[in-house]
Amino acid sequence: MEEQIKIGDTFTFRKSTLKVEPAQRNDDGSYACEGCYFFENGLGCYNDYVCMSENRDDRTNVIFREVKEE
Repeated sequence: MEEQIKIGDTFTFRKSTLKVEPAQRNDDGSYACEGCYFFENGLGCYNDYVCMSENRDDRTNVIFREVKEE
């Protein structure tokens, strides 16, 4: 079952801290996956975390961006 994590929340996935952020739109109006940890690392979409607006209670497309420690 897919887990829905709120925008702004962070969680740990395979020793990486990920933050849920709204996805940006491409020039053609579609939503961009660029910057998403799963997309950028070739892990495939979704990975048990809901990112598509039609499947989220807040109706927002999101990405999961890695938070780097400084």
